[in-house]
Amino acid sequence: MFRHAIAGIVLASSALVSLAVPAVADAGEPVVAVHDIGNLKGVKRVAVTSFVVQYVVAQQTTSRGGASSGIDLGKDIDPARLQQATEQIYAQFLADLGASGIEVVAPEALAASKGFREMLGKSPATPLAMSTWSRGKDGGYSSVFHVPKGLPMVVRDDYEYLKGRGLGQVTDPSLSIGGGIKLASTNWRYYDKAVQDELQAATLLVRVFVPLAYNESSTSIAGPWQKDSAKTTAGLRIGERFTRMAVVQDDEIAKIYLGEPLLAGDSIIANQGAKSGFTASKLLFGSKNNESFALDADQYFQDVPAASAKVLNAFIKAMNDNR
Repeated sequence: MFRHAIAGIVLASSALVSLAVPAVADAGEPVVAVHDIGNLKGVKRVAVTSFVVQYVVAQQTTSRGGASSGIDLGKDIDPARLQQATEQIYAQFLADLGASGIEVVAPEALAASKGFREMLGKSPATPLAMSTWSRGKDGGYSSVFHVPKGLPMVVRDDYEYLKGRGLGQVTDPSLSIGGGIKLASTNWRYYDKAVQDELQAATLLVRVFVPLAYNESSTSIAGPWQKDSAKTTAGLRIGERFTRMAVVQDDEIAKIYLGEPLLAGDSIIANQGAKSGFTASKLLFGSKNNESFALDADQYFQDVPAASAKVLNAFIKAMNDNR
């Protein structure tokens, strides 16, 4: 699914290292954060105007010098089952939302809304496949975006928490440049505001991000010597930050998001066999990760909906506790 990069010589004067594996929550309670929490005040009635599940099917990293490693399970994950899982996660979310005590606009009433029909008409066709590539850092992702039948796919910076360290902002490494521009070209806030006004309800825009693994790559240089390495570690999880529930009331957005990754079982099986050696001629050493991975698909389609439900339930609680 990804093109394999060719090893090459990189001239530099210091070590270049990427992607330390972040802290990961176990299968216990999700770590939830809320940005602009004050915008939750007064929310009494909600409509779910977007619900997106982003399934990562392949990941790859390549060091600056060309060592590469990755995981590709695209052939092992049945697209029809991904859609079924999406419908299952969405149905459970609606059930849990209603059981939490907040008033929920019925999907039938939402579908009859003029504003929502206009919003739905702007959605890209789904399932939507998207691949990214970059050396180092997070590497590349190949994802498939699914939505429940009758809902639009809304992925836009307005609804993500992108604040980085200091005054900086992070970018979404799982979106390609072209794909991100296309998704951002629609003024979703305009159409979503029309739904809020018509139904007299706050709107919920949900995204669940499901990566497969952690990638690490490094390039170390000492005089004429250069060593490159790359490694992939299986880590199926509900991803931090980009798993979120935006709550929008009068066009004011509260962002409820996952603060740390939540592990989603052990359906990915790794057969490790890293091999070191020359990556190019003359004093250039490196390693190529030869790990192979297998997927227990039945377990995957149990674990991902279960972990998603746990996270989304925590989002519902955060909203209700602060409204």
